[in-house]
Amino acid sequence: MKQRKIDPRLYYDAAASTPLSEGVRAVLGEVWPWGNNNSLHEAGHAAGKVYAQLLERAAAALGVTVGQVLPNWGGTHANQRVLQVMQRKFGVGGVWGSNLEHSSVADEIAEEQTFDPFDLTTLPCEAGVVFCMHSNNETGVRLPLEDIRRRCPEAVIVSDWVQSYGKVPFALGVADIVTLSAHKWHGPKGVGLTVMKQPEIWPVLAKDSHTKSLEQLGGVVVALEELGEGVGGKLAELTGRLEAGLGRLAREHRVHHGDQPRVPGITSVSWEGVRGAELMRRLSDKEGICVSTGSACNSSVMTPSRIVATTGVEREWQYPIRVSFHRDHRPEDVDFLLAVLEHYLIEINASE
Repeated sequence: MKQRKIDPRLYYDAAASTPLSEGVRAVLGEVWPWGNNNSLHEAGHAAGKVYAQLLERAAAALGVTVGQVLPNWGGTHANQRVLQVMQRKFGVGGVWGSNLEHSSVADEIAEEQTFDPFDLTTLPCEAGVVFCMHSNNETGVRLPLEDIRRRCPEAVIVSDWVQSYGKVPFALGVADIVTLSAHKWHGPKGVGLTVMKQPEIWPVLAKDSHTKSLEQLGGVVVALEELGEGVGGKLAELTGRLEAGLGRLAREHRVHHGDQPRVPGITSVSWEGVRGAELMRRLSDKEGICVSTGSACNSSVMTPSRIVATTGVEREWQYPIRVSFHRDHRPEDVDFLLAVLEHYLIEINASE
């Protein structure tokens, strides 16, 4: 089916997915060993050898050992797989999660076992497992993992780094298990990496023997190796330019979690009385501009944002758009978006 080509410069939804890099496109098109990497014959050995080489490259890019890295099928799968293992070991009641977690975690943890990461009084010190993402996927706010470790010194901390990787320097830090997803940093969809501080403690995760897609893993490795150290700085400049420009537009706005540390590249912004879904539709239908209203995995446009609601703002401010940049954006792309936003905000003002 023929589709209109999306201009990457008009695509401001990198927190949902980034354009494939040319290097990744090339590696996905290569001819890879087609044997099962677990099979005990010549074709299997050939695939297994390539698999081992790819894991070594991935580990080197991450700055960890080969044994600490496990391919996954993307962030959602990785989070749910780790959650399943933890609930089996510690029981459902032993697993806690912040109220800012991705839906892959939030949907599986009872509300009474969630906590405000900025007020840890409801998080029990004896919690067995704590899921706390490194940064939130809707607002980009960074969560205080070190505070959680101090409160729960014996807990297993599982941290979703899906939105952070490539934007800030990577380190396991106080986390015991970290999940990554390649399509957030110009790699293929449906594949990523789980990184464990002590894989020997979690053999059910570390010894996963399911068949691996070598071409997909090859795409992950190339995407990792292509990431430059200056990406975070560039995204910070673009985000700063956007948020400074928002203050000059025709209507009062709020940047959610704007007064707290955030990873660069993500801005969740609301205008009082403006439905983000309506603004998103106008931008897409009339200008070919892609933004979102929040997480692509939980994108109901008729309800307020669960994440924004946790900030305590009134309901009329709970319908944001999320603007998120990728490494190929330029300052003039920010200026263009601001000009278009001003046009449609004036149009919405006139229609009220």
